[in-house]
Amino acid sequence: MTKNIKIELLKPASSRIDSDQISAIASCSPPSKRVGMFLRKNGSIIYHMKEKLTSLSFSILSLYRTDYTTTLHARAMAKKLSVSHVTLLPHLKRLEKARILLSRKVGKNKEYHLNPNNSLTKHYLTITEELATINYLEKNFLIKKITDQLSSLDLVGPLLLFGSYTKDYSNEESDIDIFHLSPLKQDQQTKIKKSGKTYGKEINIKTASIENFNNGLKTGDILIKEILGNHIILQNPGLFINLVWRNYSER
Repeated sequence: MTKNIKIELLKPASSRIDSDQISAIASCSPPSKRVGMFLRKNGSIIYHMKEKLTSLSFSILSLYRTDYTTTLHARAMAKKLSVSHVTLLPHLKRLEKARILLSRKVGKNKEYHLNPNNSLTKHYLTITEELATINYLEKNFLIKKITDQLSSLDLVGPLLLFGSYTKDYSNEESDIDIFHLSPLKQDQQTKIKKSGKTYGKEINIKTASIENFNNGLKTGDILIKEILGNHIILQNPGLFINLVWRNYSER
């Protein structure tokens, strides 16, 4: 049974959560406890909602994490989340009441999409990204160890994992694909590659300037689309989410 969690934080005070916090949060069970602990760990109280959201509400929002333009009806969501669509209805009602999701009638079905005119939606998406990272690192020891090493680089831009390691078909021969939003210094690239060799892994690094990333969002660049569709944010989610959100909300 999903427990209710009172959301007292909707806007993180920091866009970064360190490896000690990830380890502490990831060790918590069930997922609803992880959500509550994340919210307590990641900043001060900025907003307060009378309604309560649950871990299932964040699971619903996670369906939009890789494509902000997605529209889904309750039965499609239920299939993806392996729950009854009836179970989702009160959670969808809360998200709609909070204006995080908007709906429209298509035939007999009610379809839901992200509200591009509510800045709080972006903050909820930030939380879903952090939770996705926690859940991923909890299950992927190798990437967690490499992430721990990379935390000492003090990178300014967002650092994302993409490629086979986010698609559940990696094997011992698979390289690790990393994307950094902003150019990297040569010594930073060297240290990133060295962290992979420590575990016998080759790390492929892709970078893009903010201008090129924005252009890629607008033109449907193949690499940017691949990263959006399958990614885990290892460091500094804020800028990445802001740029993707701006591209969506300004359509």
